[in-house]
Amino acid sequence: MGAARTLGYTAEGIDISPASVAVGQRLGLKIQAGDFLYTEFATRFDVITLWATLEHLPDPNRYVKRAREHPRPGGVLLASVPNFGGITQRLIGTRDRYVLDPS
Repeated sequence: MGAARTLGYTAEGIDISPASVAVGQRLGLKIQAGDFLYTEFATRFDVITLWATLEHLPDPNRYVKRAREHPRPGGVLLASVPNFGGITQRLIGTRDRYVLDPS
């Protein structure tokens, strides 16, 4: 979110962990504690990201379906899960904090 703000975007977030939200809020981020599946939003979004989220959910398809309801026309949903063979790993390479290079 900080990078988005630096580029001039309005960014906000939601996380299930109140402790993580508190850290983000201390950094000045617009973030709230809650479950994305059950939170109402007053706006639609240009970009919705689910970074390292889906692999932790008991029914990730419900969250993807919900996320697809919230982009503005032309908006996008971006998701990434830790996968050494996936596109995220190929793009990020050794800078990926979730997937370590096994070599």
